[in-house]
Amino acid sequence: MVNYEKEGSIKPLTEKKSEGNFITVECLLAFDEDEDKGRVLTIMRKFSSMVRFAYKRLMEGAERKELKKLLARKYGINTRYSDDAILLRWNKKAGKFSP
Repeated sequence: MVNYEKEGSIKPLTEKKSEGNFITVECLLAFDEDEDKGRVLTIMRKFSSMVRFAYKRLMEGAERKELKKLLARKYGINTRYSDDAILLRWNKKAGKFSP
C-alpha cells in the first residue's frame, strides 16, 4: 500500500485490491474553483456513458477497433479514453466482456 501522507498526496478513504491488475481507490476530490469541478464531473459522466455504450455495442457483435473510432467521434474524446471504456468491461480470466 502506498504511503500517501509521506508522498504529499491526498490520503484515500479506502483502498482495496480487486481481481486482475486494478486497484480501486476511493477518495474525496477538493476543488478551488466550481468551474474545475464542473469539468471533472462532465468528463466522469461522459466516460460512464461511453462504458455503457461500448458494452452494449460489443454485445451486439461490434469489433473493438471500429468501436474505438466510433466512441471517439460520438463523444468527442481521444481514442485512449475510448479504448479504456472498452477494456474496462474486459474480464481477463474469462477471456470475454462482462456486465
